[in-house]
Amino acid sequence: MQRFIVDPEHNNYLVGDYLTEVHNYSRRGLRNAEVYLNGKKIRLDKKMKNLKKPNQILVVEKKKETGIKPIKMDLEIAYEDKNLLVLNKPPYIIVHPTQKKVDMTLANGVVDYFQQIGMGNDIPRFYNRLDM
Repeated sequence: MQRFIVDPEHNNYLVGDYLTEVHNYSRRGLRNAEVYLNGKKIRLDKKMKNLKKPNQILVVEKKKETGIKPIKMDLEIAYEDKNLLVLNKPPYIIVHPTQKKVDMTLANGVVDYFQQIGMGNDIPRFYNRLDM
């Protein structure tokens, strides 16, 4: 959730244009968000009219569902910080669920781990073979 104060000088700006031009918010990020102007939900293609005092825009990003079932696994964590999780992948374990194999993949274990540490339904992004 992000809050922005809108000054009256931005009167008649489209909400989406204001967020992208003034605050460098990405259009892609706005597609998965709800936007409120002074507590009322507003569409991105609406103009901000009659701004007389500083106004507040609230951007609430919707959480995406991974579609990956969390399964408890013993993960060998080599390194971890707030942005990165490095795992030692055992041989013969599939990384992503497929049509034939939907559970007991590394992704299932990582989604379970994310839920355990309070990251909710964050979607894991894998980068393979860092040892090459």
